[in-house]
Amino acid sequence: MEALSFYTTSFLLILFCTAFVKIITTLSIFRYGLGLKSFPFGIVIFGLSIVLTLFVSEPYLQKAGGVNFISSNSINVEKLDTTFRPFMEKHVDPKIIDRLQNIKSPDSENVEFTTLLTGFMLSELQIAFIAGFAVLIPFLIIDLLVVNILTALNVAQISSSVVALPFKLLLFFVVDGWLLITEKLIGPYFIV
Repeated sequence: MEALSFYTTSFLLILFCTAFVKIITTLSIFRYGLGLKSFPFGIVIFGLSIVLTLFVSEPYLQKAGGVNFISSNSINVEKLDTTFRPFMEKHVDPKIIDRLQNIKSPDSENVEFTTLLTGFMLSELQIAFIAGFAVLIPFLIIDLLVVNILTALNVAQISSSVVALPFKLLLFFVVDGWLLITEKLIGPYFIV
């Protein structure tokens, strides 16, 4: 049981040091906006988030020994720090780090791993909510239009979400939504 706990903790720490938080948050907001709140689609979103996270983190994982790094018994904070610090430093908002360091100790020049991790996660959440909002707006407009049309037609027997879902799926299909969302989520990590 202790080994399982170790692997779970290590896996979660690795996810928090990568793009996972941003990806799963944005995709969860997308799922909510689309209206697919059922359990099976949640598993799909989680799986897609893991796959996209591995895609983004591959160069850093390769330097640490590949995917075997995740399953090794030698994962500790120092190894996580050396493996993912360059990634987190590249994608963290410096203003958030400055504010966190002012809270903790203003005189410190070297950013501690926990401060960097906290700043990185807050930066990723900030970006995820902005991206989620951008994804949610078109679906919200469709929902409002459907509700207004059904109200104008005096149709109360049909749920507006049932009527709106095909239009949302059609819009998502027309704009090639999966590829568009994937590009917006992982594209910034590959810009040099």
